[in-house]
Amino acid sequence: MDLGECVGVVVVVSALLLGPAPVLGGDVAQGEFSVGWEPHLVGGREAAVKGYVENHSQLQVGDVHLRVETLDEGGRVIGEAFGWVVGDVPAGGRGYFTVLVAVPGATYRVTVESYDAISTAAGRGGPAGAPAASPPTSP
Repeated sequence: MDLGECVGVVVVVSALLLGPAPVLGGDVAQGEFSVGWEPHLVGGREAAVKGYVENHSQLQVGDVHLRVETLDEGGRVIGEAFGWVVGDVPAGGRGYFTVLVAVPGATYRVTVESYDAISTAAGRGGPAGAPAASPPTSP
């Protein structure tokens, strides 16, 4: 582990030991989704971002892919990682994730990159207000 990685791990560990701070976690609305997250250590040493995606639409969604950008103190992107929500996210429900990050930073930006629409919620009407399905990535 080089000096930069050690410093990043020390920052994340210090943040976890001192408790949550506004700049170290996030809640972001993204259309019909909102994402909440906080820094996390997996196995006590691997930097990660752990959180949830809340689905405000009337559709159950699955295969929810996430992008986690690592930001430095100036808000510049210094790394990125990709992950996914575990399982399907029901209409009005939450799905959870943990994404390992190779480059720890001052903060992170988590966005929903893509997902598959599965079905409408029973008793909640049609797909009005539901997010559009992600475009296909292969022909």
